[in-house]
Amino acid sequence: RQMEQIIQWRFLGHLAGALIAAAPGSLLSHLRQLMLAPARLAGTYLIGMDEDIRQRILQALLDAGEHIYRFTEHWYRCPNGHSYFVGECGKTWEESTCPECGAVVGGREHVAARGNVQETRRGDSSPPGYTLPQADQDPDKFPTFRS
Repeated sequence: RQMEQIIQWRFLGHLAGALIAAAPGSLLSHLRQLMLAPARLAGTYLIGMDEDIRQRILQALLDAGEHIYRFTEHWYRCPNGHSYFVGECGKTWEESTCPECGAVVGGREHVAARGNVQETRRGDSSPPGYTLPQADQDPDKFPTFRS
């Protein structure tokens, strides 16, 4: 256990040294700011942000043979703007609560509950300022944290 901690501290020391010595404008210089002055990065985006999760969900459904999802819009927003997905035909049939805010989501007999709206936005919905290729341009890209 003690040797593991020594190795971890050595790694952190080497990482800190590399970040401090990083050339201005390099990726490491941005990580140095994250380490030493994180407030300067407010309102910016890091390269490691995950892309549009909707593309991943739809691709997984298509890969599983669920081709109905290709032809109709299945995304809705609760009254407070949180997105959710409706399966099968894409029309609401049951009500539930939003896990983010507790508002009523879904609907009854293909009529959305009050304040719920069907989203018509198509394509990539990555956050503004996203720096990697859009998800619909790179559907086979899987993020990894292994070296």
